[in-house]
Amino acid sequence: MPLKSPRLPALTAAARGALPISVALICLLTGAATAVPAPKPAGHRVDLAIADSPVQLAPGQRGVQRLTVSNAARRPTTGPTLVSYATPPYTNVDRNRPLPRGCRIAYANQDPIMPEVVTCRLGAGLAKGHARTLAVPVVVTERARLSGTVRGRASVMPAPRSKDVEADTNNNWVLARLNLTRPTPPLPRGRKVGLWLAQSDAVMASDHTGELELRYGNVGPNPTRRGAVVVVATPLLVKVDTEAGLPEECTLALNDRTPGIPQIVRCTLPDLGVEEDDTFTIPLRAQAGAPKGMSAGTALIAPGHRRDVDTDQVDNIGVATARIPARQG
Repeated sequence: MPLKSPRLPALTAAARGALPISVALICLLTGAATAVPAPKPAGHRVDLAIADSPVQLAPGQRGVQRLTVSNAARRPTTGPTLVSYATPPYTNVDRNRPLPRGCRIAYANQDPIMPEVVTCRLGAGLAKGHARTLAVPVVVTERARLSGTVRGRASVMPAPRSKDVEADTNNNWVLARLNLTRPTPPLPRGRKVGLWLAQSDAVMASDHTGELELRYGNVGPNPTRRGAVVVVATPLLVKVDTEAGLPEECTLALNDRTPGIPQIVRCTLPDLGVEEDDTFTIPLRAQAGAPKGMSAGTALIAPGHRRDVDTDQVDNIGVATARIPARQG
């Protein structure tokens, strides 16, 4: 499947910055606005939710990302609950501290541009008014050279083979916040490039499929020497559409079909000249019970050559959003 799309006019600096920010604001402010009840399958109904407590760290520092899981249903869970957490850009799981009880690293990759995935199984008996908080140890790598908020992707679902059935998945995911502070590492020596990433939401059709369009470019001052790498962690209950197939430059670094656990797509893209841009798409398919309205994951672009140095990482980070209209029948 060819990656190249027809060339589009270069975006202005303002437009490049506005696209990821606008998508992120939509994610934070309007996630469940369009939700309507869907037909409920038989089973023990639960109403799980997850919330994050922002962690504030500078590059090179260690801390914990706290995730709080609750159940608003009248009766407690009867089976295990699955929590998943994909680390933010330039952040790894801290191997020097233990994970919370019941947690493990489900996807280990200490490349700073790749998210690592932690999964946790909570035992039965999660009851209303008795939330549980998980403190996942993280370390920000020296690869991070920006200040501001970056986000991981966290979610909670009844574990596979549990008889619990989630009543409403709109509050079962969150873009977990990591506030990066100064001091930031100095710009390393190397060939300076200026990559940027923007995205258009994947709007799911009546057959539950859609395409996430990713647009990327390079403002210079130099062309790239070995292209660029784009990494996407899929939204909750949205997976890659394997029938449509990924572009040939993309692979599934983590191919997990378990509801709640993200898939991770890594794409190695061609070289980019100064002020050159291009697009490609990732085909997606919503799973049963996907949040009505929207569900979000993360996206990142980085140089493909170790000696290419991006001068500004702020516009390297985006939000991969799936729009899931509420349909009856």
